[in-house]
Amino acid sequence: TVLLYNGLMKNFEEKKFDIPALKGISAKNIEEHLKLYAGYVKKWNEIEFLPGVPQAIKILNDKGYRIFVISNQSGIARGLLKKTDLNLIHKNMCEELKRNGAGIEGIYYCPHGWHEGCYCRKPKPGLLYQASKDHFIDLTKAIFIGDDECDKEAGDAALCKTILVTPKINLLKIVKNIINTK
Repeated sequence: TVLLYNGLMKNFEEKKFDIPALKGISAKNIEEHLKLYAGYVKKWNEIEFLPGVPQAIKILNDKGYRIFVISNQSGIARGLLKKTDLNLIHKNMCEELKRNGAGIEGIYYCPHGWHEGCYCRKPKPGLLYQASKDHFIDLTKAIFIGDDECDKEAGDAALCKTILVTPKINLLKIVKNIINTK
């Protein structure tokens, strides 16, 4: 079983934001404000797969690995993204992968905000445990691939082997390494 992070896709649309007057606001508050609005994909046409992702998933599928996406989606809590839009994004993502001969068995996401204290938001391992329960996954034999320190923390907490993608080591390279070491 390979549990994947939500970094399968990237936002390719250039974003333009209406940012209120920031005079007198601390740098930390400005940074938080920008994080609130920046980088949230809200529609399918705003995304594209990262290079090598469909091929990597197909390789894993062909080798018998089960693929699950584990994702934080605080844009829902913030009102930037509707659950119906996220479900459509997931549906389109799965259809696009299928056209490339690849598939995902399940998608788990946390709709809560950063400060809600839920157990499902990474870095907590709640979604990993839920996927494990629903699909009889032995997390000690699973591989959790992520792109952020919170992914590493969640995977480690769930006792998964955890690997982080980097700008130099993308998902396809990681998958080829996994397959070649088996």
